Amino acid sequence: MTAVDSSAQRAAARRAGLLADGALAAALAAALPVVSYFAAHHQAGYRHFDAGAIALVAASAAVLALRRWYPVAVLALVFGTTLAYFVLGYANGPIWLALLIAYYTAVTGGHRLAAGIAAVAGFAIFPWLDYLLRHRPAPSAAGLAGLAAWLLVVLGASEAIRGQARAVSRGRPDPGGGGAPAG
Repeated sequence: MTAVDSSAQRAAARRAGLLADGALAAALAAALPVVSYFAAHHQAGYRHFDAGAIALVAASAAVLALRRWYPVAVLALVFGTTLAYFVLGYANGPIWLALLIAYYTAVTGGHRLAAGIAAVAGFAIFPWLDYLLRHRPAPSAAGLAGLAAWLLVVLGASEAIRGQARAVSRGRPDPGGGGAPAG
C-alpha cells in the first residue's frame, strides 16, 4: 500500500467519522429537548421547561459533532452546559446522555486526566446543587455511592473499549477470544 492510498483511506475514515458524529449530534439535539420536556413534567418544584432549557439541552448535544476532533473541549463545553442547566433549576433529565458520551469519548481518546477532572468535579458539584441552591435534602450516602459506581463503570468500560481498539489497530489478536475459531 502506498502512502497516497493510506492518506486517502485516513481522509475517508475522518469524513465518515465526522458524518457519523454529526448524525449522532443532530439526532440527540432533536430528541433530547423533547424527552427532557416530558421528563420535566413529572418532577415538581423545578423551573418550567422553557426556551433556555431547550437551548442548553440542544447545545449539549450539538457540540458532540466535534467530539473526536476536540474531545477535551467538547467535554468541557458539555460539562458547562449541563452545569448551567442544573444551576438554573431545570428538572433532571436526559441531558446526562450528552455528558456521558463526551466523558466516554475523552477516555477512549486517551484524555484520562481531563475525564478524571470532569468526573471528580461532577461528583463534587452535581449531587449538591439542589441542596445548596434550592434547600432540598443533601444527597444520601447511598446516592453518592451509586453515582461513584456509575462513574467507575463508565470509566472501566471506556478503558476496556480503548484497549481493545488499540489492540485491533496494532493487528494483535482479540484477547477476548472473539476471533476465528481454531481449526
